Amino acid sequence: MIKHHICCKGILYQLSAGTKCCMDKAYFPRKQICCNNKLIQKRTHGCCAEKSFNKAEKFCCGDEAVPRGAQMERCCGKNKKTYRPDLGEKCCANEKIATADEICCGLNIGNCYGQIIIYIGTF
Repeated sequence: MIKHHICCKGILYQLSAGTKCCMDKAYFPRKQICCNNKLIQKRTHGCCAEKSFNKAEKFCCGDEAVPRGAQMERCCGKNKKTYRPDLGEKCCANEKIATADEICCGLNIGNCYGQIIIYIGTF
């Protein structure tokens, strides 16, 4: 049996209207996002902690929409910390590290002192 319809909160839609439900509306997840029970355009907007934001102005970091600056700021994990690769910073285990002094090994951060590497954390 081929499925031709989708039911959203008691309203029947043909699949040509959408393949997922956002409350009582059908939508295509390739083009839209259901954010806090409202449909938003995926191309221009994002959803962060159930709040929509304009992608040109902000980016999602953890559960917060962070304003985009002139810098190349990026999100480091889901802990609301940002880092800047243009300044040589990296992200390791949800922490920002200074690449000159520290290296990342899995989920562990190590400090380099000459040829000796001292790992901070557990293995």
